[in-house]
Amino acid sequence: MWEHNSLAPPGLLSRIVRRRRLRVLEPPEPEAAARDAIRHWSRLPELAGFAARRHGFGDSDGGFGVTYPGDLEVYDRASGAFIPEGFVQVYGFWGPLDGYEVLVAEPVYLDLLAAALSAAGHPAEAARVRSLAERPRQGEPKAAPDRSGM
Repeated sequence: MWEHNSLAPPGLLSRIVRRRRLRVLEPPEPEAAARDAIRHWSRLPELAGFAARRHGFGDSDGGFGVTYPGDLEVYDRASGAFIPEGFVQVYGFWGPLDGYEVLVAEPVYLDLLAAALSAAGHPAEAARVRSLAERPRQGEPKAAPDRSGM
């Protein structure tokens, strides 16, 4: 029985919390996801160096980051992780199960990063990243393929 000053029956709050944890987070559009990941990195100019090395990053505050295909380790690949060449994987809230992962074409990510660097007053780093986005990549896919490579 409820007490007269209670807002919810006993156990209801814990059921609500469990349901929220099990709810699948709808991933944002790829460009929005990339902007969020860039925004969450506290030392923005460092991202230009990471991009030049095609090396990802991840913050520990909100669990936002970017993973390049070369960042995947043997264990990741053996577990089925796959990022096609020409793409980066952008994640938020530490990725699945609580968050999301989306594929973003690498040139799109680099263009967004260059714009963020420029807007934040880092013109040299922005120019460096723009030059990376403009260099041709062999066999760059036009759209994100599925896991079977199609």
